[in-house]
Amino acid sequence: MKFSIIVILACIYLVQAASLFERYIGNKVNYKYSAKVDLFDMSKECNGARIKSINVKPNKYTQCHHLSDIASAFIAPSYDCTITVWKDRKCRGTPDYNATVNHDDKVCAAHIPSGNSMVISCDDDSNPAVAQYREDHKKGKKNKKN
Repeated sequence: MKFSIIVILACIYLVQAASLFERYIGNKVNYKYSAKVDLFDMSKECNGARIKSINVKPNKYTQCHHLSDIASAFIAPSYDCTITVWKDRKCRGTPDYNATVNHDDKVCAAHIPSGNSMVISCDDDSNPAVAQYREDHKKGKKNKKN
C-alpha cells in the first residue's frame, strides 16, 4: 500500500516537472506575436490547467482583457513587454500588479493578487530580430505569388 502511494506521488511529481520543463525550455518565442500569455487561476507557479491563453498581435496591445481571478501568468514575449493587472474588471484605477519582461525571456509572474483585468503593452522597437523575421516572412509570401 505504501509503495503504491509513493509510486503515484512520484508520477504526479514527474508530470508536473515535465510540464514546467516544456514551458521554460521547449516552447520557443513566436515572433508572429508581440507576446503570448498563459493565465492560471488555481496555481501560483504557472502549472496545471490554463484558464486562458492570450496571443498579443502587433499594434493591438492596448486592449483591456477581462478575466476572472488570475493567480499566475506565464509570459513569453518577443518584445520588451509590461504586464499590468487590476482587481477592477475594466482596467481602471491604480494597478495592483506590474511585471516587465525583456524580449525572448520566459517568465512566470507568480504572485498576482487576484487580478480580474490586464493590459499587455509591448515596445515594438525593442527587438530587431523580430523586424528581420517579419521582413523575411513578407518577402517569402511575395516570391511565392510570382
